[in-house]
This record gives sequence, C-alpha cells and structure tokens, in this order.
Amino acid sequence: MLDLGNLFELAKKSKGRIGIGSGARSDVVQESVRTAHLQGLPEAVIYEDAKQLSTDLRDRKICAAVRGTLSSTEVLPAIRETYGVQKVLRVALLSTSRGKQFFLAPVGIDEGNSIEERFELMKQGVRYLKCLGASATVAILSRGRVEDGHRGDDIARSLEEGDRLTEMAIKIGIVAKHEHILIEKAVEEADFVLAPDGVSGNLIFRSLYFLGGGGAVGAPVVNIGRVFVDTSRDKRTYVDSIALAAALCAARERSQSIRQV
Repeated sequence: MLDLGNLFELAKKSKGRIGIGSGARSDVVQESVRTAHLQGLPEAVIYEDAKQLSTDLRDRKICAAVRGTLSSTEVLPAIRETYGVQKVLRVALLSTSRGKQFFLAPVGIDEGNSIEERFELMKQGVRYLKCLGASATVAILSRGRVEDGHRGDDIARSLEEGDRLTEMAIKIGIVAKHEHILIEKAVEEADFVLAPDGVSGNLIFRSLYFLGGGGAVGAPVVNIGRVFVDTSRDKRTYVDSIALAAALCAARERSQSIRQV
C-alpha cells in the first residue's frame, strides 16, 4: 500500500535537483520550494519556460521535473516535441478524503481509449508502484455491473474489455481483478485503478479532488524515460509533488527501475 510518509523519506535520499514550473500563482510555487527545502527534500529550481524545463530534464541538468503552475497548453507540447512522443501518458497519484493513496489512469481525456493503451498504462503504473516500494494490485473498471451487458452495446463492450484486460494482466503476472463499475470497492482494495477510458478517469480525478475532499499529488508521465510529474495549476501546495518527483529519482538512482519502454 502506498504511504506518503514513506514517499517523503525516500525522496530525501535523492541526490539530484528538481525543476518546477512557475507561471500563474508564482507565490505558491516559491513557498512550496521553500517549504520543501525546510522539510529536507532536494533542491528545487524554478523554471518559467516549459521548453527549458523539458530540455533540461532530457539533458539531465535536473533529475526530475514538476509542472507546477505552468499551463498544460505549454507543457504538453513541449514534452511531445522534446521526447518525440505523439501522446503524453500519465498515471495520477491520488488520495481519498480518508487518506487512502492509489494510482489512477487514464486521466487525460485523450488517453487510454484503446485496450492496448490502457494495458500499457497498467504495466507502467505497476512498474512505478514497485519502484516506490508499494504492492501492485490492480482494479479494472468498466461501465456496469457483471449483469448489465444487456443495457447497451457500449456497456457490453466495456464489460468485455474489462474481462480481456484482466486476463492480459494475469497472464504477465500482474495481480488484477475486474471490479466492473464498483469504484468504491476498487479504490479501497487496490493500489492502481484502471478507468474504462480517459474521460471517465478525468471525471473520477476531478470529482475526488475538487468535490470529494481528496488529494492529488501529481501524475508522472510514463512514456518518456524521464521523471516528469504533471500537476494541476490549482493545487494549494506542490511540496508533495516535489517529494513524489524526488522519490522517483531516488528509486531510479537505487535500482534503475524506470526506463523508457
């Protein structure tokens, strides 16, 4: 099970600098950098240019990057151009109002719209969980209960895809269970929740964070071979995001577990 306390302790072992973006609400970023330093986290350097943040990460001038308050319309194109990917794939580290942490994917509205892409997100999410020293149980969601296939072709197709993804996961040794539409059960019992598609995942994230009193630490990009943590521009603090980035750096320094696939 993921634990933010353990994550902070791992983060303190990182030897590299963390880059964090600053656009709007620069005061929040500056205060986060100061607080992170006081809590013993690695040095954080502020960037006002998304392209520079992305290229410095590529060139290993920093060991990890955090989006901070830079606009997604600047950051995502910079990542795609710098790393030569057509789409940015992310897994989000969230927590419920009761403090249960879990990874969620897909979270971008254009992510995970095929079985193959969701399977890739699942594999990468499990890789990151293991890298952070957590267990890697996966709950796969679909658009209805097991008996709901007759209620629409899209529901039946989603149920079939959920079964297929579960079989694909088990076949390669991932502990996975198809929880259908029971997200409340999935979140409590698993470390990684796979939504039926990117729109559903984005709605889950927004409902939890903006309405449900939950937390959103950040969403590591999993298909660029570097540690880049995407974040919401509306976060109250980025100390936990800096800690996540640093913890992933420390884990890579320790085991080289995160690699481009």
